[in-house]
Amino acid sequence: MTKAREIKKELQEAGWTFEEGGRHTLAISPDGKTKVPIPRHGGKDIPTGTLKSIRKQAGLR
Repeated sequence: MTKAREIKKELQEAGWTFEEGGRHTLAISPDGKTKVPIPRHGGKDIPTGTLKSIRKQAGLR
């Protein structure tokens, strides 16, 4: 499984920026048109389905 910081690093390498919020980090696409929430839950792994959804919304896979 993957932690939030790992998917955040993957998005950052693709040019995404971030806004920190309460329990989620908001990933913003390079063109600013797409925003994807990334859960932060105390360093726990992101569930597989959530991870797939984040990657799909971000166009990574």
